[in-house]
Amino acid sequence: MKKRILFLSDIDSAHTRKWAISLSARGYEIGIFSLKKSETNWFSEFSEIKVFDRGGFDEGKFKSNSASKISYLRLLPKLKKTIRDFQPGILHAHYASSYGLLANWSDFHPLIISVWGSDIFEFPHKSLIHRLILFNNLRNADMIFSTSEIMKKEILNYVNSKIHVTPFGVDTIVFKPEKIDTIFPETTKVVGVIKTLEKIYGIDVLINAFSLVKKQYSGELKLLICGSGTKETELKNLSETSGYSNDIFFA
Repeated sequence: MKKRILFLSDIDSAHTRKWAISLSARGYEIGIFSLKKSETNWFSEFSEIKVFDRGGFDEGKFKSNSASKISYLRLLPKLKKTIRDFQPGILHAHYASSYGLLANWSDFHPLIISVWGSDIFEFPHKSLIHRLILFNNLRNADMIFSTSEIMKKEILNYVNSKIHVTPFGVDTIVFKPEKIDTIFPETTKVVGVIKTLEKIYGIDVLINAFSLVKKQYSGELKLLICGSGTKETELKNLSETSGYSNDIFFA
């Protein structure tokens, strides 16, 4: 019998899809229990991935205040039935707040919680209740995953546990070195970033750091920023005042 892992995760998340497909290719049976209904049937072509009854929460409900988290209780019987039917060896909650809360209430172990960002940087700062929810969810986990060292450091403000850092990987079948057309000369060194242009991602820090390096680097060096967001105008203004706007490109 193949080992089974049940994900509590957003069915349409790119992260959910990558985890599920990768692990199913390695011989695991994957179950997915999502708070939202799927918008696509990407999983239908994978026989080792089974999607269970979704909650059908709309986006507003999914991201609303702490009082609404109580409404997750109505999904608890469905989740427990899914656990009984699927009989997973591991329950893996992707997001420490919403899915972590539902996983905590299920009382299933072993439980893994993956922290993704706003659940650790924003959620616990909304109120004392939010902070307690996060603390209890993390404390109940048998293992905690973080995609970065900075999130690991933040998690340690709440629990004194071993945090496993699982960096975002690269699918080398899709992404591999090859000759491409470029707007830059071949001798130019290019620092690139692909990210939403929001405060939490520190693109302003990158621009300031780039300016410092430019003062010390004698060769051709460019910064390529790919993305959009509410801070786009502010960041473009920062690049102008840095004195290196001719070397900083937004795409």
